[in-house]
Amino acid sequence: MCNPPWIPATPHSTLDNAVYDPGSRMLFRFLNGLTDHLEPGGEGWLVLSDLAEHLGLRTRDDLLTAITAAGLKVVERLDTKPTHPKASDRDDPLFEARTAEVTSLWRLVRR
Repeated sequence: MCNPPWIPATPHSTLDNAVYDPGSRMLFRFLNGLTDHLEPGGEGWLVLSDLAEHLGLRTRDDLLTAITAAGLKVVERLDTKPTHPKASDRDDPLFEARTAEVTSLWRLVRR
């Protein structure tokens, strides 16, 4: 299971690595290495907000292409809308993107 960071800044500390992921490197490393860790019939789970997509930091096509290129396929995607306070805070600079945000559990298996 992986819930990768998504902010495209350069990490300068261990804590920054939990928040910043320039170029979606952690996400793509997870996907590219997943098949090596799956038992027959096993699944990898990816928990991912699409906020980066709404902010133009990554496209949905980038994600789907990476999943396919890693030899994986999606067997199910479960979606939910966030309910945290920032999702309804009109003063938040990311309000417009947050109103469209969906967080998904992607269930992945070998192709």
